[in-house]
Amino acid sequence: MKKFALKCGLITIAALVMFGLLVKTPVAYAQTADANEIKYGDTVKDNLTNSKNTFTYTFTGKAKDVVVIRYGGDEAVDYDKRLNDPQMTVTDSTGKVLIDSTKLFMISDITVGFTLPTAGTYTITATRKDGESGTAVGAFSLMLVNPVTLQTDKDLSDKTTSKLTKYYVIVAPKAAFNLIYVKNTGDFSPSIEIQSIDEGGALTTAADLSGSKLQAGLLAIDPAENTNYLVTVGPGILEFGTGNVNYTLRLTDVKSSN
Repeated sequence: MKKFALKCGLITIAALVMFGLLVKTPVAYAQTADANEIKYGDTVKDNLTNSKNTFTYTFTGKAKDVVVIRYGGDEAVDYDKRLNDPQMTVTDSTGKVLIDSTKLFMISDITVGFTLPTAGTYTITATRKDGESGTAVGAFSLMLVNPVTLQTDKDLSDKTTSKLTKYYVIVAPKAAFNLIYVKNTGDFSPSIEIQSIDEGGALTTAADLSGSKLQAGLLAIDPAENTNYLVTVGPGILEFGTGNVNYTLRLTDVKSSN
């Protein structure tokens, strides 16, 4: 199943009445005493229970690093044993909230993208819907990625499997561009998707390619101003084969391709 997040106006509200006023407050998440340090490329797995329903991770990064976080049920275990209804926040060293998944519309798991404003240490708080008072339990995985940047007119060869998604970023393209995909070898036919990284970490699909017989394809995008684009290669909503695939990606300017 594809995991993604889109912008939505839904928020969780706790109401208090004081001096005749209705006051809105965020959901209270229990904080763990110790944070685990992780780094780009790491995937951590654990089991969320009623007694341990919040996990905290820290990572360091540089200013303008593009970061992708995927948090949700661990696909290595049976479906009924996976965590559903995950929730997550990302804060900077001052406590400012950069990502709040309660402000995003999610289908299944959470995948968000964002750019670090400054160099420093950032905190991921991984929990469940309604936090301490929630009911969701189960095995989860959390992946932290600093995607490879695609460069114009340079081939990038890579490989993946039917169980793994690879991430790449196109940094604020100033003009229309093409993304060319070529399958070199392998039994698996992946889905190739381009998503804009929007405010609040939301990912919005701009274009995609898929198909059981897909050998090559081109996606042409007229980009929004000052917007980064995330490229994913991996399993999609429909599965086309198993095993692995070796492929090449190439980013070109639309004008230079004509």
